[in-house]
Amino acid sequence: MLAGAAGAAVLALALLRQAYDQHGSWTAAITNVSFPDNDENGTSQQDYLHMVDGLHRELNAAG
Repeated sequence: MLAGAAGAAVLALALLRQAYDQHGSWTAAITNVSFPDNDENGTSQQDYLHMVDGLHRELNAAG
């Protein structure tokens, strides 16, 4: 069993994958489950989706 940050990351990914399977897309999974409303710190759903899209692009570019 994984502990600490590694275990938390595995759990978060499993929950996000479950949300993806339920909602049919990463955007829907994020906006309906993990980031359902704008954050109190001022981060909007659109800001968050833009950041996630940028991370996906970086990962794809890295191969």
